[in-house]
Amino acid sequence: MLKHSAVPILVVGSMCACAAAGALAQPGPGAKDIVLASLAPEARPAAGQARPDTLAVSVLVDGPYGVLLQRPADASFSDGDRFRIKVLAPRDGDILVFNTTPAGRTGATPIWKAGAKGGVELVSEPMQVTGAAGDDLLHVVLQPRSAVTNLFAWFQELLAGGKNGKDIRLVTENTQQTTYVYNPDGQGGLVTIRIRH
Repeated sequence: MLKHSAVPILVVGSMCACAAAGALAQPGPGAKDIVLASLAPEARPAAGQARPDTLAVSVLVDGPYGVLLQRPADASFSDGDRFRIKVLAPRDGDILVFNTTPAGRTGATPIWKAGAKGGVELVSEPMQVTGAAGDDLLHVVLQPRSAVTNLFAWFQELLAGGKNGKDIRLVTENTQQTTYVYNPDGQGGLVTIRIRH
């Protein structure tokens, strides 16, 4: 008997809950919709003014049990470490990685290149350092999609800091997991990863 009498109570209870939910779903007179508002209006550069670029770069190192550990670009690395580069770009462009060997030679062709979508994280293929002992430099570059005729010359200009070191201003901030580069003039971004081995 108890089993049979419990069922109608549950059904009645369910019907009351549905009726209450239906009453709550009906807007009353003068009801307003609630929407999320941004904290600040989207900043748009003035006409003729460049849009600033902020580039976030992390290095994902193979850890124990196949777990990727996130480190900033200024962390130290060892010969044989396997890693990937994770980049978050503010706008569409190309992410290029150039290598400067311990002998000081920078290849004119990037060792890795991929198209970046603004606001979407991009992770490189696995990389590993081998070869002569010393400091290898990996230059992670955001190239805005524009008419760059000589890619390597553009990269060297960015690496040198612009003509006379005054045209391109990069502000770098390192946290425990990520390196952030801010370029207020919107000419792209550059983060250099030093790998000692």
